[in-house]
Amino acid sequence: MNNILITGGSRGLGLAYAKGLSKKGFNIIIADISEDACKVYDDKVSIEQILHNLRLNGTKVNFIKADLSSQEEANNMIEVCLKKYGSLYGIITNAGGDIAGNDSNASGGKAMNNSFLIDYDEHENIFKRNYYTCLHTLRAAVPYFKDQKYGKILTVSSVNAAFGVNKETSYSI
Repeated sequence: MNNILITGGSRGLGLAYAKGLSKKGFNIIIADISEDACKVYDDKVSIEQILHNLRLNGTKVNFIKADLSSQEEANNMIEVCLKKYGSLYGIITNAGGDIAGNDSNASGGKAMNNSFLIDYDEHENIFKRNYYTCLHTLRAAVPYFKDQKYGKILTVSSVNAAFGVNKETSYSI
């Protein structure tokens, strides 16, 4: 039962968690908004290469494409995890970012005005990408954890949530 789901796991902190946990013997399920999300910051590695490298640790590793701003996709993600792995030990809800727009690779860059006066639609996109991705994942997973009477949850947020940054208001909420 050493199966860990990591949302936003194909790059950055999510990928660092995946690498560290895989080395410790945990099976990893990486979920991200697209197969190409790992390439957004000029990384030349593909999701297939990431999975291959993690499997070198002798663990089972899979990728699930999921836009977690949708409750339906979050529910499907948990169902797929349980079908492939049989159980979940824990979840790291890492998906998010202060990314403008609504593209399927989370590559939109920062909003033009990312202050308190941010455009309402941009604020909503950033809020959905951060808050709802976590909420939907937990709504899908917690009933399963309650039934199995066990489950570890680690939610990840930015230090901006504690201190606030004048130019990243939406991301700080």
